[in-house]
This record gives sequence, C-alpha cells and structure tokens, in this order.
Amino acid sequence: MFFSPDLIVLACWASTAVAGQVTFRNSHKYYFDVDGNAIDSVNGKVEWIQGQYLWIGEPSSCGAEACDKVSWSSPNLIDWYFNGPLFNLTENAQYCLVGLGSCSRPKVIYNEKTRKYVFYGFATRGSGPATVPVFTSDSLTSGYTFAGEMIPDYAPAGWSVEDLGLTVLDGKAYLTFTGWNITSMYSDGHLGSIWPPFINPVLVQPLSEDFLQASGRSYPVHQAGTGFPIFPDSPNLIDGQFQSPDLFRRGDTYYVIGSGTCSFCPGTTTLAYRSASPFGPWTRQIVDCGNTCGGQAMGVLNVPPVAPGAEGAFVYHADSFSTAPMGGHITGSKGHAFWPLSFASDGSIEPIDCSANKTFTIDAPPATAPFPRIGGRAVNATDGSGNYGAYYSETGLITKRFLYQTWTSSKSGMLTEVGVNLALNAPAPNPITIVVFSYPDEATLLSPGFRWTELATKLVADTTDRSFLSFQVQRIEVNQEVQAGQRLGIALFSAQNGPRVWSLPYAYLVQDTAGTGTNHKLYAIEKGHISRDGPKGQQSPLKEVVDREIKWYATVV
Repeated sequence: MFFSPDLIVLACWASTAVAGQVTFRNSHKYYFDVDGNAIDSVNGKVEWIQGQYLWIGEPSSCGAEACDKVSWSSPNLIDWYFNGPLFNLTENAQYCLVGLGSCSRPKVIYNEKTRKYVFYGFATRGSGPATVPVFTSDSLTSGYTFAGEMIPDYAPAGWSVEDLGLTVLDGKAYLTFTGWNITSMYSDGHLGSIWPPFINPVLVQPLSEDFLQASGRSYPVHQAGTGFPIFPDSPNLIDGQFQSPDLFRRGDTYYVIGSGTCSFCPGTTTLAYRSASPFGPWTRQIVDCGNTCGGQAMGVLNVPPVAPGAEGAFVYHADSFSTAPMGGHITGSKGHAFWPLSFASDGSIEPIDCSANKTFTIDAPPATAPFPRIGGRAVNATDGSGNYGAYYSETGLITKRFLYQTWTSSKSGMLTEVGVNLALNAPAPNPITIVVFSYPDEATLLSPGFRWTELATKLVADTTDRSFLSFQVQRIEVNQEVQAGQRLGIALFSAQNGPRVWSLPYAYLVQDTAGTGTNHKLYAIEKGHISRDGPKGQQSPLKEVVDREIKWYATVV
C-alpha cells in the first residue's frame, strides 16, 4: 500500500471519521472517488438523506453539451463511490433539454408518506409559464421517472425558475428558487449596459404533501422593510441578485444562504438571511468570506448529531471555480470546498476563514444505510501519491515542460495498470503521450542518450474530446512483471509523431511532499531545453521538481 504525503493526518482523518469526526481543510481543493477520479460535479450539493451522505451533481466530462445527473455515496464524507446517472437525460429531453438548463441544480428529497424519492432540477423554456420538471423513484440513486411539472405561485409573465434548493422540515417540503426575468435578457440582452443583465431574487415555495406541486403562495426573500419586486434602481438591489439558495433551520431560526449573482465565476459574495419563519420577514447578512473563498455557493449539508441532545453541524459547500486551471465548459476541472458554519449569539453566521492552512473538524456519524461499494482502484493501489492529498492544479500551457513521475516499486508481481489524473487544457493540435517505463537508477535517467525500457504507452485522444474536461484518471494497461525495488516512471509529453510541440496541452494535479520521506520523485524538462547547463556546463537539463509529485497510482498483483 502506498504512503500518502499526508498519511499521518489523513490516517487519523479516515479513522476518526468512523468514530464520528471529519476534518475539512482549505488546502484540499479536490475530492476524489475511490477509483481516483476527481468528483466531477458542477451545481451539485452533498446531502444527508436516508442514512447516507449523497453528492448529486452535473458532470462536465460526459462528452456531450449536457450531461446526465449523477451521484456519489459515502459512508464517511471521505470515500466516495460513484453511483451513475439518476435517469437518462436523452430519454427525458422533452422535459429537461428545453432551453436554458438541463434539469440543472439537481436536488433530491425523500417523502416519508409516499415513500418516494423526489427529484427537482430547473429547465428554463424561455416562454410560457415558469415550470420545474419533477421526477420520482423508489430508489435513491437511480430509476427516476417523470412525474410532472411544478408551477410556483409567483410566476409573472416572462419569469422563470433557475437555481433551486429543496428542504424537508418536520415533514413539510420547501422549494427555494431564483426567479428571473428572462424576457428582458432575450429581448435586448441586458438591463444595463454593463450590469445587471437581469434581476433574480430568491423565493420560498411550500410544496404539496406529495412534494410534487406548489402549495400556497411564494414568499420573497429580502431584507425586512424593503420593497418587492426589485428593480435595478431599488435600494435593496442586492436582494435581487441572489442565486443558488438553500434553506435550513438551526434551532428556531430559519436561514436562506446563497451567492450573489454569478455565472460560474471565480468567487462571489455569500448572502445569508435569517428569520423566525421560513417565510420571513428576513434579516440580511453579508457573510465575510473572501467572495466565498473563490467559489460559488452550492448549499448547506445538515449533518445529523452524533448523540441525543447534541447539535448537528451545518457545512457550507461551494464549487471553487477559482481553482480551475482553464476556462471552457463551466470550468469542469474546478475543485470544491467545505466550511462548517459557526454562529454568533444573535444567530448571525460568523465570517468564514479562507486561510490556506485552516482546518475545520466536525462530529459526523458514519452512514447507516447500505449501498453498493463498487470500485477502489486508487485507494487499493500498490503505490501512488494517495487519494486524499492537498492537490492543486497546474497547466502545461503555462509551465511548458514535460513531466516524468518516478517511484520505486514496493512489490513484485504483475504491474497491471497505472493511472494519472489529467484534464483538457484548451483545444490544441498536439495530443499527449503517456509512457510507463523502467530505468536502472537516477544517474542513468539524467544522463545524455538515456533510453528507457518501455512497459506501456497510451496516446490521449484529440483535445476536442469533452470527456477530458475534468480531472478523470487516464488508465494505462501495462500487464508487465516488475520486481520490488525496481525503478519505474510515468512520462507525460507531446506526441512524437510530427513536429514536437514544447508544451503539455493538458492540466494535471500536483501536491507537496516535503518531509514525507517518499521515494517518489518528479522530474521536468523545460521548453526546448535539451543541452547541459549549470556553472560548469555539467548539469542535466532534466531537473528534479523538488518536493512535488503529480497525482498517480500503480497496481501490482
């Protein structure tokens, strides 16, 4: 089993999770499933539902413009198992692919009376009444079928439903949604020459007993004493620029929390409202957290208490678009962030500490519901960089260097596969070559004329392939015998066929290894640098990238 650079901390993290504690770190920008793939979720949220932690989201790397809504389950908020799609998006195109959105911002709740799981996701038609597609299933993670459309009470002409949240409190369900006037955007493109392009306030809509329809009026969320509807010249304009809302309750206080209007931007204001009722009147608060620490709100995970009489945790969750090393399709290679909320004596939410090394520990019960635990390629690998490290992204188009990740095999046997996390950087004419190789020693590796022993090669396909939009594992089948102590490596460089292009047209993940004692070493050769250098001209142009390694794993059986 490989030795993670964060082994001591993370071993405690993993073991205490079973005992009822989980630690979140601001340095952890990326979360991974047990096969090593980065959690590919945009517009998603983590929920505690029916005895398990469930992460529902929209992937960016399915290879299509719009992707199926998928989920991951976890026993401990650390190890995530991919469940696959909740339903087939193409088969439900008449309900989901009707305009802006694709049953987006997916949310699921459970109805104890009907014993049905209920799915909501927005799909804006651009004309007609504001509707929200609703699906139901007998299973939490699959089998959802169309059950109709919910029309909120507040649906004036030209308005539609965008970002949404779902909450069940004391058996009653509430939809929180961003309503926006798409008529003005479609007619002239904006309300102002620069901003705002539209007004989008948040409303709370009670749902019927079966959770499928609206029940009663919609209640706007805005500072008490201010007006509604909201216009560009309204003194409370900020209440009309409110997205990705989520409703939760702590004690006798209700909260709606979300982001200032933002389209997958690298950081926006966190807004929070509190009231003694889910329908207001509301007290507005700007939560000081560095523009959501470079992210956009996804909601609040309500972690149940670990003991009777204890208070559960409220964990604010954001998509961290500022971590994405590229633009493209809603910055699919972004990370995620979690911050347990703290509350002042007046019920207001304390500022969130965005410090890079800040940690937050909560009490959290392990999951009680059984679910299929399929996979484990990364967490069960023989050698590797680890699945829980504080990885950050780099892009080869900026670093302009080829990479060579090396290690010493800890086991004799058949090296069946090697995996490395890569993401599409930008359209580029040069695909990337991944070579798994062996070499005798470091001196030989650095010497001129060195030729490796090739164990396996993979040419990563053309860069227009949308399936590379997030940091998924590129698996290289090797099936070669290796010996314990043998020096092995992974080479990442542009394809050798045709003119050699001195850049990696992809992004990769890196972590610091200082003080870990690992035998893993990362080497790089800079753009076009193919001659000796140094004070006496005796140094190899292939240099060690000290105390760094990319995210990778290797399996020997």
